[in-house]
Amino acid sequence: MEVLEDRDEGRGPMAVRARTTARVCRLLSLAVPLLAVAYLLVVVTRGSAGLVPWVDVGLGNGAIVLSAALCLARAWLLSQDRWAWLLIGLAPLMYVAGNLY
Repeated sequence: MEVLEDRDEGRGPMAVRARTTARVCRLLSLAVPLLAVAYLLVVVTRGSAGLVPWVDVGLGNGAIVLSAALCLARAWLLSQDRWAWLLIGLAPLMYVAGNLY
């Protein structure tokens, strides 16, 4: 997110927005691996309990949706390779839509 930090030099509303956006992206990028590890731990330790909706739907798909949100945020914030990041971000959303359907 180098471009966001470059815009951060001023003190106007755009600089505040850039700092806030960078913080949100950093938090999301920390939440994705935490959700993935939580999902893995629950799946490995639950044994043969069958389908547990909050685990299988919530944690599993939640990690994928957050990953897609990061890709879409990059497409929205940075003009470089925008279409590529948009398509990369839409692919996991289609996967989750298929899972939920």
